[in-house]
Amino acid sequence: MKRISVLENFSEFPNLRHCSISDNSGEEFYHKVLNTAFKEAYEAGEKLSVNLDATAGYASSFLDEAFGNLVYDFTLDIVKSRIEIISDQEPHWKEMILNQTFPQWEARRKNKQKPVVTANHPAWYRLIDNELKLETMHQSFEHRMKIFELENKLSSKSKKDEPSALETMVLNIISNYMTPKEVTPIQDKPSSEGNANNDLYKVKLALSVFNESGFSPDDLV
Repeated sequence: MKRISVLENFSEFPNLRHCSISDNSGEEFYHKVLNTAFKEAYEAGEKLSVNLDATAGYASSFLDEAFGNLVYDFTLDIVKSRIEIISDQEPHWKEMILNQTFPQWEARRKNKQKPVVTANHPAWYRLIDNELKLETMHQSFEHRMKIFELENKLSSKSKKDEPSALETMVLNIISNYMTPKEVTPIQDKPSSEGNANNDLYKVKLALSVFNESGFSPDDLV
């Protein structure tokens, strides 16, 4: 059995949910420690023991984010069969994870409600069609905020409006922060309404692709 502990492998002072609001967040613990540890245990056909004891204490959001992301990336059935949670000092945390976090995040996974990512993280592992694959970010949290602001401004524009510096900026962001495979269908779309309307169409289509890749107004919460 592979073993990790929050105290020894992360911090004595676990904090809140997201990197955007605190150091030592649940998001950070997941991406720095838990994801890789679980992947290694899964590949070895072992269980992963996660010890929550001996820290200064937890916010429920820290644990929910860390273990919820695990379910989202590896599915509930796999996680339940491959993890052991030790919380002897505060057993209610284990109960919360098993009875609330796990089923709630499995529902999120099935509904394709992607986790909020508020910092740039190295690629992390996901189990997709029973194969381990690396997940990467398309853009940083700051760029997501910019896209959200631009989308609000674009939503009020008419299809007949001429493309502005705003649309041009969005297209540049798309080109810089998405892969060529994702950008090509947008750039190659033939024009049927003139260059101005086609450019506006490309911008709005690009924004929709951003949404499908994980961007959501919920990222600002």
